[in-house]
Amino acid sequence: MELTLIVAGLLAAVAGAAFGVLAYLCAAGLRSWAGRVAVWAAAAEMAALVGISRSYLGVHWTTDVLGGGAFGACWAAVVITGWTAAARRAAAGRLPG
Repeated sequence: MELTLIVAGLLAAVAGAAFGVLAYLCAAGLRSWAGRVAVWAAAAEMAALVGISRSYLGVHWTTDVLGGGAFGACWAAVVITGWTAAARRAAAGRLPG
C-alpha cells in the first residue's frame, strides 16, 4: 500500500502547522501591526500554496488537502496556546523544575 493514500492531507497539515507556528514566533518580536499582518499573511500564503500545488498536481483530492490544512491550523493553535501558557507560567516563576 502506498503511504500517500494513508495520509492524504499530511503535507498540507504539516505546512499549516509549521508555517503557523513560525508566523507566531516571527510576529511576536514585531511591534508594528502592519509587520505582524504581513508575517501572518505570508505564512497563510505559503501554506495555501502547498495545498494548491498538491491539488494541482493531482497528488491529493482537494477535500483531503482542505482537511489537512484545517487540522494543521488546529494543531498550530494548540502548540501556540501551550507555548504561550508555558511562557506566562515561566514569567511568573511557576514552572516545575
